[in-house]
Amino acid sequence: MKTILMAMALAAGLASPVMAQDAPRLCGGSDYNLPVPDDEPADHRQFTVQPLVYVEGHKTPGVYGIDIDLVVDESGQVVCASPKTLDGTDTAQRRTLYRQVAGWRYTPFLIDGRAARVMVMERTEEEVRPARHVAMPTAALSRISVRLSFPGNTAVIRGDGTAEFAAIDITTGKTIRNRYAIDPGEFAAFVERLRGADAWSLAPNYVRSLPDDMGMNEIRIDIGGQVKTIVWRHADLAGMPGAMITAIEEGRRVARFDDWQRSIIPMPSIPVPPQIEPTVPVRQSDPPIPAPQPSPAPARTPGR
Repeated sequence: MKTILMAMALAAGLASPVMAQDAPRLCGGSDYNLPVPDDEPADHRQFTVQPLVYVEGHKTPGVYGIDIDLVVDESGQVVCASPKTLDGTDTAQRRTLYRQVAGWRYTPFLIDGRAARVMVMERTEEEVRPARHVAMPTAALSRISVRLSFPGNTAVIRGDGTAEFAAIDITTGKTIRNRYAIDPGEFAAFVERLRGADAWSLAPNYVRSLPDDMGMNEIRIDIGGQVKTIVWRHADLAGMPGAMITAIEEGRRVARFDDWQRSIIPMPSIPVPPQIEPTVPVRQSDPPIPAPQPSPAPARTPGR
């Protein structure tokens, strides 16, 4: 995902945001000729990366997330930094981050066994949180169900341990359906994760567009007849809170989504079936983001 976003920023011709006065200098020129280590920056961090937080109703970015090119010297100190965003919005949160970069420290990166000056890229996520809390309803586990819909396939999982998976067979165009059992205990834990993510307080959609997008994703949570539906596309670029992204990933695991996809879907590119079009109107005011072809993003960890 980091590589994709950097390519997107370069393709769009976006300059680095103006750095705060006490931030490190901008990288440029020969800095980009430095070696790029094979190991991940996260393995060398001596600091914690937290998402930048915005509140609904206040100034927020048009596209969320910041990539920062860094030169780190042989001692692990930051020499220069060049943040890149896809929208160029200047926010107080971003200015604070740019000032903090000067204090980031790493254990030395090794090239051919020796500490070296290197170029790395860090990703800082951004998320928008609800302005007010809406309590998530409660009900007996047997009266709770969750439907997860993605382009071409849908899973419904229930607190009574029953589940259904439906997908389009690319070779025939027919819908394949499977009924199976899930662990009610895992489902209960998943529901509590949704509660912890404050799902009922979240916006009805988190949508940003890339070229050749296939369709929307949707989660529909039914608790004793009270329903919450959230539609998303590129949730991290649209500011969906990391806790909700992680909860959705947990729902996929409980539903054994990936196992079913591997077993009955012969190709990775699936047409969008009309029966899982989003049920919540989606704002389309944001222009599409110029970008190269997207590739699968790495797993999102809580708080990222």
